[in-house]
Amino acid sequence: MLLDRFTIVVPDIVFISKDRLNIITPRAIEGAPDLIAEILSPCTAKYDRISKMQLFSRFGVPWYWVVDPEGCTLEEYERDEDAYRLKAVHSGKFEPTLFPGLTVDLSEVWES
Repeated sequence: MLLDRFTIVVPDIVFISKDRLNIITPRAIEGAPDLIAEILSPCTAKYDRISKMQLFSRFGVPWYWVVDPEGCTLEEYERDEDAYRLKAVHSGKFEPTLFPGLTVDLSEVWES
């Protein structure tokens, strides 16, 4: 994913809404997606929580989710002005604001 001509990143999961599909080019995703989700691992947790979060906020990614398999949680962040604000920490039923009507039972995800 190219956030600008000098900033290339490879997030774990990206979502781009239908009305913004034009940022998908033959070369790469060129621009900020609507959502980025990072799945923590012991060696990347600090980088995902600090550096990547700041980077994605700077480039205007509206939603950032941090999935913590060890803690069995999903942190839902929404960009507010120039920084992410924690909306909620989920461990059971998750109804993402970005996807009205969707319910994910995270307890089933952690069992897998």
